[in-house]
Amino acid sequence: MRVAVLRGLTLVTATAFAMTACSNPSPSVPPSLSAPGSSATADASGPARSLPARWWLWAASTPAQSNPVTDTTGKWCSSMQPDDLWFLAGTFGQGTVTRHCAIPAGRKVYLPVLNQVCQMSANEPSVSGAARCSVPVDEALATLDGKSLPTREATSGGVFSMTSVPGSPVFDGVDKPSVAWGIWIGPVTIPNGTHVLHVRGRSGSFTVDVTYDVTVS
Repeated sequence: MRVAVLRGLTLVTATAFAMTACSNPSPSVPPSLSAPGSSATADASGPARSLPARWWLWAASTPAQSNPVTDTTGKWCSSMQPDDLWFLAGTFGQGTVTRHCAIPAGRKVYLPVLNQVCQMSANEPSVSGAARCSVPVDEALATLDGKSLPTREATSGGVFSMTSVPGSPVFDGVDKPSVAWGIWIGPVTIPNGTHVLHVRGRSGSFTVDVTYDVTVS
């Protein structure tokens, strides 16, 4: 498998994901989906520590039977979470999914609406790799308790080493030079209490539709 692609729900997401080749044109992102004046951005701490890269490494850190992307109930929502953030995932596009998730109070949430990770070709510049990894965006919506959440386009900002565990449904390989692209939500703080987070993304015939019933305490 040359390339693993994850498309999904970023917050609850991350996500709907699909395994396909990264050969898509640059995204067509409606202006309302990005913060005013923003374009694709990346974390200043470097590609490996960028949030898009960290999200992908998290999503690939568990096998299919306990992976948050293949999860249909929210049972694996807390799997392999870092100490400073809380990642959410989408699906592989297999219809509408509802998950239940308990999130620690004060932990900021980060997830994708639509996203991909792509293995780099030999001597390929990271800028062209990120452009190749992007997809057309036909729809990217996120709401918390019915109110819109802002989204933004972001990349890993450079090449990082993508690694997965054996049996990962997200990526197949170890230490593969890769770039990440996506339309993301967060990091956002969800207030204490019970909330409904809904994410929907569409690129052509590929659709992600995930609802998270979250309890923050």
